[in-house]
Amino acid sequence: ALYQESLPSGTQARVAPNRQWFNNSRVVTQNALQKFQEALSKTMADPYQVVMKQTQLPVTLLNEKAKQKRVHILDVEPFE
Repeated sequence: ALYQESLPSGTQARVAPNRQWFNNSRVVTQNALQKFQEALSKTMADPYQVVMKQTQLPVTLLNEKAKQKRVHILDVEPFE
């Protein structure tokens, strides 16, 4: 195939200026992400609903909680 040809040592290979390679093709806006997160949380809360459609978003990041709760140091001792 044409894309598999090898170049001699010391020459430069150039990438064809195709727009689809240099665009942000998998960008999600913040509003769309929040809507998806709300819809997913509603679905997960209802035991009679099931999520069937696959997503390419990392779902674990959407509902990941802090592994360790932060200690409120000002509640323990005052700032002085």
